[in-house]
Amino acid sequence: TQSTWGSRGGSAMERLEQWLTRASSSAALCFQTSSVKGRYAVAKKDLKQGELILEEEPFIAIPMDARKLFVCDVCLRFEEDNNVPMKHTCLGCESVATCSDQCQKKLNSTHAGLECEAFGRLQELLKDQKSSFVHDTASLHRLVVRLLLLKHKYQHGQYNWKDYNFDDLLTLCCTNVQTVSTRKKQVMDTTVQNVASVLNPLVPSTREEIDAIVSREGANAYGLYYPSRGPSQYLSSEERMFASGFYLLSSFFNHSCQPNVYKTLRNGTYLFNALHDISAGTELCHSYIDLDKNTNQRRQELLANYGFVCSCKRCEGDELDDRYMEEYICPKHGCGGLVVSHVTVEYDEPIRVCHRCGFDVDTEEYT
Repeated sequence: TQSTWGSRGGSAMERLEQWLTRASSSAALCFQTSSVKGRYAVAKKDLKQGELILEEEPFIAIPMDARKLFVCDVCLRFEEDNNVPMKHTCLGCESVATCSDQCQKKLNSTHAGLECEAFGRLQELLKDQKSSFVHDTASLHRLVVRLLLLKHKYQHGQYNWKDYNFDDLLTLCCTNVQTVSTRKKQVMDTTVQNVASVLNPLVPSTREEIDAIVSREGANAYGLYYPSRGPSQYLSSEERMFASGFYLLSSFFNHSCQPNVYKTLRNGTYLFNALHDISAGTELCHSYIDLDKNTNQRRQELLANYGFVCSCKRCEGDELDDRYMEEYICPKHGCGGLVVSHVTVEYDEPIRVCHRCGFDVDTEEYT
């Protein structure tokens, strides 16, 4: 991992603690480090089932290419009917849209000028490239361009980072390019080449810093998804993904195929809650993938996209006796969500509902 902590003052762990004090529910978790796991999150105290562990807004996020005119570029809002366009669309690049006059005003402060020109150049470049995966990852191109232009504006006193800055992003781990799929490696290489081609006539940038962002996006970025209900209930996970972004503190949650943490999305903010009671000192993990798959499928997906072979207890255990699957994974076909117990005023006993699709496991109805 490339580190620039020294330029910010304090050690890596001290900086993490500073981040944590600014986050909500900072009393719920802390970070530890090891030679095998690197930095990872653990429970700072005993946590009750459902207790909020972390709530975090994105450091930076951008709508997916297919959804860029249907999701607000500023607040990430979308209409209940996913196919209703936003109120404003940039006529210069046709790559960003906003939901209100207020969001449009915020966007103008960073988008007008260089970013609009760069996004327009990117649109034209990708139109000329025939390979399908280039168009699948146009949002990645825009994310990298936006980050580098914000860095340029910051260096010239034209922009102020809110909680983190570009150097903080570079402390995150990189994608292991030796183990990811050939397709993913091609996407990364093409993105670096295209972004350099678009930016170099506009602002000084190096292939090294472009590569630094791309490699960290692959290992750390979070997808933002439409809820698996209503108009989106029959869509695949890939089709439900409407945006992607960096959540710096959340990046320190490791993966497990039997996670003790589940995450939900609220207006672009991710909330992480305890799936069940968790003892102080226990590592906090969520899942990077849908979990309604067998061990071989899960491991192949994780290796192709994240560059590691999962060795959690579920993957190492007896697949014919998958008690985690029976207790916590939504039985609805194709959902892959986690079943969470909720106490309500209507019922004496807790109800068990999928956090993703709202399926009530006991009544077989949707809440």
